[in-house]
This record gives sequence, structure tokens and C-alpha cells, in this order.
Amino acid sequence: LLPESLYKTMKKGINIKIELSMEIRCKRLANEYFDTPEKTQQVKDIVKTMIQVLSHKIVDDIIAAIDSRDYEEAVKLLLIHFYDPKYNHTIENVDYQLKIDNNDNMIKAAEKIKEFLIKINNLNHH
Repeated sequence: LLPESLYKTMKKGINIKIELSMEIRCKRLANEYFDTPEKTQQVKDIVKTMIQVLSHKIVDDIIAAIDSRDYEEAVKLLLIHFYDPKYNHTIENVDYQLKIDNNDNMIKAAEKIKEFLIKINNLNHH
């Protein structure tokens, strides 16, 4: 649960959606969550508890991908079958003032956000 003041501030804020391809998302997340044997085991242990929300086959496929060190495939399965469906309904109802197709160029995305914020700031002060 969010504090009321934070929630109100978020509701007044600017919504920016940065989109990435599935391939780039999988690479980034695999690098983040499977960079040590300990983290890999933690992910595997958590996935095993997800049988209530994912089918046995999906869980088995994710575990098999982890065991064969195909971490990007494991991430892709988690995104497709769990995270994206879980969060897509929430973000569909958001009114985005700016959408950026990032294509893995964080500098360019940051520049677009900066330009957008400068433009908004100029509009609010005129």
C-alpha cells in the first residue's frame, strides 16, 4: 500500500511509457537476474512456487531453460505467461503523455524525455 501523499503525487505526475522489444527486455533481465549462481537458484526456487498461477508445463519449461542456461528463454516465458498479462491491464488504463520506442538506446530515450519536459515546462510558464 502506498502512502496517500505519494499516491496523490503520482496521480498528478506525467506518465511516460518507454517500450522495449521482447528481445532486449529478455537480455537485460537475464543479465540482471542470472548473473550469479545464487541469484539463479533464487529465481529457480521462486519459479517452483508459481505452479498455482502458471501451469505445470510452463513451470517445467522455465526450469528446463534455467537448467540449460538459456536464461533469456526463461525470462521470455515468465514475461509472456506471468508478468506481461499481470501488468498489461493496469498500464492499458494509463493516459501517457509521452511514449518512447527505446530500441535499447537509453541516451536517445533520455534526450527525448528531457526535450518533452523542457517543452512542458515552457508551456506552463507562458
